[in-house]
Amino acid sequence: MELVDLMKSISCNSIPHFLILYGEEQKIIDIYIQNIVQSVEGKRVVVDNVSQAIKDNGKKSLYKSIKVYVVTEDTAFLNKDESWENVRKSMHKNYLILRYHSLDKRSAFVKKNQQNIVEFSHLSDEV
Repeated sequence: MELVDLMKSISCNSIPHFLILYGEEQKIIDIYIQNIVQSVEGKRVVVDNVSQAIKDNGKKSLYKSIKVYVVTEDTAFLNKDESWENVRKSMHKNYLILRYHSLDKRSAFVKKNQQNIVEFSHLSDEV
């Protein structure tokens, strides 16, 4: 997914429930995550890893608000190729956003999840 497509999906409120954001511009990623949270009128939940987000996603809650789980640098998940599809399918109501500083574009993870990955490359000083 291109950054432009992500911008359009945020403005149309058709955001994918599973996103992988990576790149040098971590502050811009923060801004996009905040825009997603505001767009879905949800609550941002920072968790340590994907498995914790999946466990929390399955729990019943008193609060009916939509949760946007944010996981940073979960490198263990990159190697669990058998669970990628299950994680993608398990997010129906809530959202899962994975953040990385860098990803190997040749890896199986990137190839299998290409439609959910957005790269935030280095911006020029003028921008």
